[in-house]
Amino acid sequence: CGNDGCINLALTNVAVAPFVITLTSTVLPGGSKVVTTSSSNPSLCDLPAGFYSINIADANSNVYNLTAIQVEQL
Repeated sequence: CGNDGCINLALTNVAVAPFVITLTSTVLPGGSKVVTTSSSNPSLCDLPAGFYSINIADANSNVYNLTAIQVEQL
């Protein structure tokens, strides 16, 4: 119950750290959450259940987008 969902990413072979990851969803307070990380395998946790769009920008200004990622509660 609550905010116990996670999204685990694998950013390998093409993306260059550090990464700015923006999660967008109607279930997030304010509609979005921004995380900056140097990890190529970040786990984005404490998320409420719902559908998310993910925008990932790397150090070379490459942008990667993922849509309709579903998070379920554990």
